Amino acid sequence: MITREELEENSSIYKMLQKKFHLIPTEANETLEVTLSTPREAILLMILPGCLLLLIENNTYSRVRRVIKVIIFLFGGKRYHYFARIIR
Repeated sequence: MITREELEENSSIYKMLQKKFHLIPTEANETLEVTLSTPREAILLMILPGCLLLLIENNTYSRVRRVIKVIIFLFGGKRYHYFARIIR
């Protein structure tokens, strides 16, 4: 288990995962797709149900292909700008 204190002490979640669990991220898959908002998502995003959303899913894997991070983002089309700089 990761404590709140550990998250606050470490400058990088990846450094903490390597130090505490010996998990080194080596690969990630990211998908982007258009989807329609569900009623619950519409409430949370303050949009109408059925509006177009951009769905981004990211799975990060260790050297032995173990999933170590999963992120799911939903963005309304009017509020979205994507920029990525990935350096290792």
